[in-house]
Amino acid sequence: LKAFGQMRAVQGADLSAQVPGIVDEIDFQSGQEVKAGTVLVRLRLYDDPAKLAQLNAEVALWTANLARDNKQFEAQAVSRATVDTDIATLRSYQAQAAAQSQAMDEKTIRAPYAGKLGIRQVDLGQYLPAGTPITSLQSLDPIYVDFNVAQQQIGELHPGGTVELHVDSWPDRRFTAEIIALDSRIDPASRMVSVRASLANADHALLPGMFATVRLDRGGPHEVRVQRLVEGVDA
Repeated sequence: LKAFGQMRAVQGADLSAQVPGIVDEIDFQSGQEVKAGTVLVRLRLYDDPAKLAQLNAEVALWTANLARDNKQFEAQAVSRATVDTDIATLRSYQAQAAAQSQAMDEKTIRAPYAGKLGIRQVDLGQYLPAGTPITSLQSLDPIYVDFNVAQQQIGELHPGGTVELHVDSWPDRRFTAEIIALDSRIDPASRMVSVRASLANADHALLPGMFATVRLDRGGPHEVRVQRLVEGVDA
C-alpha cells in the first residue's frame, strides 16, 4: 500500500507579540534549541514600570486605610459604608495593578514549549505591530507524518501498526513510523481518510512540511508455484 504524506511537527507555531512595541532586546539566535519559557524578545517598556509602582502605592495606601477603618468600625467611630468604600477602592487598585503587570509581561515573548527556532525575522529598534511574526518554533522529536488512504483500505490500518517512509532529502534512508490515529470521518468528496503516524527524529533529519512517500506492507508472504520452460519442456 503506497500513499503520499507530509511531515508535521507535534507542536509548531509562528511566534509573535500580542501587543505592539519597539524591540528592545533579542535573546535568541536563528536555529537555536530552546526550552519552554525561554525569553526570546523584550519590547520597550517606556513608563510602564512607573505606572505599576504608582498603582502598587495606591494598593498599599488603601490597605492601610482599610485596616485603620476596620478598627474604627469596631469602635463604632465610622460607618459600615466607609469600610465598604475602602474595600471597593482597594480592590479596584489591585485589579489595575494586576492588569498593568499583565500588560508589561506581554511585552516579553517567551518560548511556549521546547523546540527548535527558525530564522529570526526582527531587529533591534524595529517597531512591531501586534501579530508580527518574530520567528517559528517547531518541536521536532518526535515528529508526525500525515497521509491519506482510500476508504477501502481502512481495514488494513490500525493504531500501533507501522509504516515505512521515504523522503527525497535522504534517498538512502528508510524511516519507520507508528500509526497513532485515524481520522474520525471520511472526506465525502475524495472518499479518503486521514492517517497520522509518529516517529523518532533525534537528529532532526525530518522537518515539518517535507513530502514523504509512505508504504505499508499488505498481508504476509504467500507460497506460489513457479513454472519455467527449458527447451520447450516443463520443469
